[in-house]
Order: sequence, then C-alpha cells, then structure tokens
Amino acid sequence: MTSADSTPNCSADVQTIAKVPTTAPAPSTQTIGFLQESQGNNSSMRLMCLMALITAICFGGYTLVNSKQVGNVGTNLTFAFLAAAFGGKVAHKFAENQ
Repeated sequence: MTSADSTPNCSADVQTIAKVPTTAPAPSTQTIGFLQESQGNNSSMRLMCLMALITAICFGGYTLVNSKQVGNVGTNLTFAFLAAAFGGKVAHKFAENQ
C-alpha cells in the first residue's frame, strides 16, 4: 500500500469549507434606544410598562411610609401596578407570536 492510497479523499470537504463566508457581516450602525424595538420603532408598550413600574415603586414607598393611614389600599394599588407593568408585557408577547 502506498502513501497515496492511504490519504482520504477530501475534495468534497474542501469545496464545502470554501463556500463558508470568511468575513462577518458588518454590524448595524443604528443605535437603538431603551424604549425602541429591535427595528428602531418607538414602543408604547415599553413606555407603559416603565411608567407602571415607576408608579408601583412610588405607591409602594408611600405605603411603607404611611402604612397606618393608607391600610390595604396602598398594597393593593402597588400590586395592581406591578401586575400591569409585567402582565401587559407577557400578554403583548403572546399576541405578537400568534
């Protein structure tokens, strides 16, 4: 057996490897803001979630400071705004996928 007979035939592998691009695509130069979607469009859903979260934090802080005057109403409002902040985003994600 000669050394030429023991070498595997790799011509198909070389052709496949040659088809792979050697350079990565250039990254997009467009910067996307915090309240924008991946395409760069403004997202009112993200704005609503952010506002509901900030409102829940404010109600929670007020409830902690004035717990005797506010009672259960402050706690209920805090959880309602937290549910609006995160539940709205979950519902929006399911609606987008369908």
